[in-house]
Amino acid sequence: LDMATSKMLQIDDLTVWMQHFETWPKDYPILVRAENKTLAAVLMMSMLYDRSIHVCSISRREEIMVIREAKRRGAKVTCGVSPHHLLLDETDLAGI
Repeated sequence: LDMATSKMLQIDDLTVWMQHFETWPKDYPILVRAENKTLAAVLMMSMLYDRSIHVCSISRREEIMVIREAKRRGAKVTCGVSPHHLLLDETDLAGI
């Protein structure tokens, strides 16, 4: 997870994830903010429970690659990106 923005929301206990995937209303996707290994874990959990998820604020090429592969294998996953992830890079830091 992006520790700067979501450390307080991080859930490390997989049994909490399992309970959430079992009880969240099936008509609604589960919204997640996940990066790196956490993204892979939440994709696996969504496939185990056959649940739709939406990954918020992806920002890395490898995240798109992992999501694309999961979709190819049948995962019910969508994702979104924030405009600053599309339009800004490290060369913009001096002007911010």
